[in-house]
Amino acid sequence: MATPIKTIDSLSKEVTDLRTFLDSAPCLINSVNANGIIVDCNHRLLEATGYTRKELIGQSMSRFVHPEDLPQVVQNLSKIMTSSTGFQQEFRVICKDGHVADLSVISMPVKDAEGRFLRTCCLATDITTVRQAQRENSQNNLLYQEIFSSAPIGIVVYDQDLRYVAWNPFMERLTERLASDVIGQKAVDLFPHLKKQGIDKLLDRALAGEPVNSGDFPYVPPSGKTVWVTSIYSPHLNFRGETVGVLMMLRDITERKNLEDAYYQSEKIAAVGRLAAGIAHELNNPLAVILGFSQSLLDRKPAGDSDFHPLKSIEREALRCRNLVQNLLVFSRQKNSKLITEDLAETIEGSLSLVEPQARLRNVAMKRHFDDNVPRIYLDRQQIQQVIMNLCTNALDAMPKGGTLLIRLKLEGDSAEIGITDTGMGIPLAARNHIFDPFFTTKDVGKGTGLGLSIVYEIVKKHGGAISFESEIDQGTTFRIRLPLQNKSARNGEG
Repeated sequence: MATPIKTIDSLSKEVTDLRTFLDSAPCLINSVNANGIIVDCNHRLLEATGYTRKELIGQSMSRFVHPEDLPQVVQNLSKIMTSSTGFQQEFRVICKDGHVADLSVISMPVKDAEGRFLRTCCLATDITTVRQAQRENSQNNLLYQEIFSSAPIGIVVYDQDLRYVAWNPFMERLTERLASDVIGQKAVDLFPHLKKQGIDKLLDRALAGEPVNSGDFPYVPPSGKTVWVTSIYSPHLNFRGETVGVLMMLRDITERKNLEDAYYQSEKIAAVGRLAAGIAHELNNPLAVILGFSQSLLDRKPAGDSDFHPLKSIEREALRCRNLVQNLLVFSRQKNSKLITEDLAETIEGSLSLVEPQARLRNVAMKRHFDDNVPRIYLDRQQIQQVIMNLCTNALDAMPKGGTLLIRLKLEGDSAEIGITDTGMGIPLAARNHIFDPFFTTKDVGKGTGLGLSIVYEIVKKHGGAISFESEIDQGTTFRIRLPLQNKSARNGEG
C-alpha cells in the first residue's frame, strides 16, 4: 500500500503562511514529484481548471495534459530532474468541464541541500485567449488567402507610393504578367496606358481617401486579344484607420461588352432595315416599268440600231437596281423563308461550285476541309448559299494578286461551324467595328453596295446562329459562322 502523501495543511505555520502567499499569486502554480504525480497546487490553478484540490492531488499529471502534447511534456519533465535551471514550454490541459486551456509554463527543479531532486515546480499563465485569437487570425488569414487566390475578380493592393504589393492569380491570367514580375513596380511605369486613361488620377484620389470607379476601358495583354475591364479603387486602411495605400478590385466585362455591341448592332440594323424595306417597295414599281419598257423596245430593235446600245445600258442598270432592291428586301427581312433540314456540306458545295471559276481566274487556290460527322440541320438553303457566296466573293476581292481560300466545316459542341479563311490584305483596324453595318464598305466607289456583310449578319442571326471574324493586316481574314444543330424557331414553323 502506497504511503499517504502529506499535504501542506499538515505543515508548520511558516508553511501555512507560504500557502497563503501561493494562493494569492497571480499565476497558476503546481508541483510534481519524480513520478509525475501532482503533490500540490494553488487556488488560481483550481479556479482555471475547475477541479478541486482533492481531485488533483495524488493524480498523475498525464491525466490532465492534452494527449497530443503529453509525449513532449513527459520528456521535458524527465529532463528537468537532471537540470540545474528551468525552462519554458507551452502545452494544453483538459479542464473539468471538458474545455481545453492553453498554458505557458515555466518549470523549475526543486532540490535539497545536497542537490538531490525533490520535485518540479511549475509556474503557468493561462494564454487560452491569446492562442485562440491567433488560431482565429490564422484561419481568417487562410480564408482571406483562399479568397484572394480563387476570386473571379482581380485584386490588387498598392502602397503609398503606388507600387504593387499584392497581385492575385486572376490578374496574372488577365494581364499575362506574374505577380513576381509586378510586385514592387510602380503602376504607371509598368502600364504606361494607365496615365492616358486617367487611372493615375483615380489612384491619387483613392490615396486621398475617396473611393472611385474607373468606368469601362480596354486592355490589350501581350497576346494581343483585347479585354474590357472595369475597376473600383478605394483607400487601403490599417487597423488604426489610417490610409496606407490603395485597394483595387477589377472585373473582366468583355462578354458583357460583346453582348452590348451585338445588341446595338442588331438595333441599328433593325432601324435601317425598316427604312430599307420602305425604299425597296417604293422602287419596285418604277423599276418594273423601266425594265419592262426597255426590254420591250430592245425586242423591236436590231443589234445594229443606234438605239440598241443605249437601251441595253438602261436594261443592264435596271437589272442592277432590281438586284439591289432584292438585297434590301432580304436585309429588311421582308422576304419569307422556310427552314427545312438540309445537308450543310452539300449546301456549301453548291455555292463553291459557282465561286470556283472566279477563283481560278484570279489565281486563288480553293481548299476544302469538311468533317463528315456534321448532321443535317434546319436552314434556308438559298440564304445560306448567299452567305457563302458573299463571304467567298469578299475573300477573292481581298486577294487581287492571288492566294488561298480555305473553307472548313466542323462540329463544335451543339453547333456546326463554317470557317472561311483567306490569305489577303486583311480588314483595316478602323473598319472592324463597322464591318457588319449596313451600307458600309471598304471597296472603291461603284464596286460594292455595303449590304453584303449586313445581309450575311441578318441571315445568320435569323438562323439562330452567330458570326465572328479574326483579321491581321497582310496576313488574311477568317470568318466563323456557327449554326445551331437544332433551331427551335424552324421546328415551330416560324420564319
